[in-house]
Amino acid sequence: MQAKDIAANVAALLKDSNSDVRSAAADALGQMQAKDFAANVAALLKDSNSDVRYYAASALAQMQAKDFAANVAALLKDSDTYVRSAAASALGQMQAKDFAANVAALLK
Repeated sequence: MQAKDIAANVAALLKDSNSDVRSAAADALGQMQAKDFAANVAALLKDSNSDVRYYAASALAQMQAKDFAANVAALLKDSDTYVRSAAASALGQMQAKDFAANVAALLK
């Protein structure tokens, strides 16, 4: 089985009913830098579970999926502190300079 096939199998788990499975799948795709599945991971930025949103933001950063920086930036207003932190870190890793002011506003 090739890496792309493995990534596709992992991406299928992003729709699992268990939030721990969705989190782990997003994390794994990020570690694999499976940018082909960035849109699938980005969909999890709106998940009802904060851990899933956290791992999705982190995964997109690992993928350098700058096309989704605006989606990640929306998490800077998340109700969960850890999600906001992951979003700020992800934007930094992506070098998404357009959102620097948004990140700086968190520091006030």
